[in-house]
Amino acid sequence: MFEDFVQTSGHDLMKFDIRVRKFNRTMAVLNGTAYLRVPADDSYVASAVQITFEDFVQTLGRDYVLLDLRVRKYNRTLAVLNGTVDFLTPQYNILKFRVDIFHSRLGNQQFNHYPMKLPTQGVCDFLELLYERYSEQIAKFALAVQMMFEDFVQTLGQEEVLFNLRVRKYNRTLAVLNGTVDFLTSLTKPVQFRADFFHSRLGNQQFNHYPMKLPTQGVCDFWDLLYERYPEQLAKLVNPPPKGECPVARRQMHVLDLAFPPEVIPPVVPKGLWKAVLTGSVNNTEVISYYLVWRALDWL
Repeated sequence: MFEDFVQTSGHDLMKFDIRVRKFNRTMAVLNGTAYLRVPADDSYVASAVQITFEDFVQTLGRDYVLLDLRVRKYNRTLAVLNGTVDFLTPQYNILKFRVDIFHSRLGNQQFNHYPMKLPTQGVCDFLELLYERYSEQIAKFALAVQMMFEDFVQTLGQEEVLFNLRVRKYNRTLAVLNGTVDFLTSLTKPVQFRADFFHSRLGNQQFNHYPMKLPTQGVCDFWDLLYERYPEQLAKLVNPPPKGECPVARRQMHVLDLAFPPEVIPPVVPKGLWKAVLTGSVNNTEVISYYLVWRALDWL
């Protein structure tokens, strides 16, 4: 049973504010806090240090990335960060990030530069590092937009593949894709598919080409890629071409109440109206073309 706890030295390195108290009639327990005052190596124990948010302020760059974040009290002992991060323009690796750390020993806003730094990195490398080292924390972030189908139009190739698809309202907050896809001829590898993306920030059909592309692939490789990356979505289709089939044989495929699959879009995309144009070509001659329009909205 504990009787007493006394720190006799080392107050400049670590302060132990700990006392013994009676827990019940037969037991005494230890309570308090250990304050780590200098950088520690394996010879120190820092598990008693609690980190809590105090403030978040953006001072520059609101036309590029808008960090609308605030600190709020979660309970008696914990403060948390809430809000949204709006990526208003495409971010490339030429944008370099660095981190400088400052410390106020007395907690009185009198900060001194602290000799601890993270490596300077491009924004893409920075995000990759976050995924690599802090995947559990990244998993707590929510996609700030909801994807909603707007339209589907086939412009070429109805004699090869007939897309009889339409967008319909499923409920108050969701639109889905319904219809059939008729493969009227056998499609082989010489039919090369590519995808181009366009974005309308204001949602007014004034589209600008967006620098995001999928690799150009033969129709058989294209279907194999879909099976590899999006098996859950393909499982929702009725009678799709089986994996590995080449050429893709004649068949009718059914699409029933298919909602926009959010996993096909990068985790952070700008809000607005989007268009994906998919084109199938043989010897650089377009034979199949269709486009899909969807809207990126704030979560309802």
